[in-house]
Amino acid sequence: MAKDYREAMRIVSRQMAARTESIADHPTAKGDEREQLLRRELERAIGGLFAVAKAEVVDSTGRSSGEIDTVVYDRRVGACIG
Repeated sequence: MAKDYREAMRIVSRQMAARTESIADHPTAKGDEREQLLRRELERAIGGLFAVAKAEVVDSTGRSSGEIDTVVYDRRVGACIG
């Protein structure tokens, strides 16, 4: 059990690094698998008030990076619009 937040993040980081060593060598496959792993670990760590999703982030002016990102949001305030 971790003593504080930093130690907890170090533990999660080491676990994720160990799991990603076995991921395929294809760059896209590596990225997709790492993102899925990150989302699973975040979901496990953040509890029920927050959610983790894969989404395109759009700012208040309607601009988007065009990328699909991992987002964490407060379930009580809003939801990802799909």
